[in-house]
Amino acid sequence: MSAGRGYYDMQNEKVRVEGPLAFTGGNGFSLTASNVEFALKTRKLESFGPVSGSTRVGTFSAGKLRADLDARIVRLEGGARLRIDQNAIR
Repeated sequence: MSAGRGYYDMQNEKVRVEGPLAFTGGNGFSLTASNVEFALKTRKLESFGPVSGSTRVGTFSAGKLRADLDARIVRLEGGARLRIDQNAIR
């Protein structure tokens, strides 16, 4: 994970990244988002700007992202686009 600048709100236990954030994980997963906030207590992530990324089966983009890391739910909002490579699923 890399980001240019971030802030930690100790009272609300939230980390806020201003500007771009890049994340690369296993299995070909990558994510680029803009203006992201992560709530440490609830383990929820929200972007306030565009997001794009790729997985082993395709690519995605949207106006923003909301994720509940404990429930393993990711929501793409605002012009969400998904491209799935059918050959990668087999």
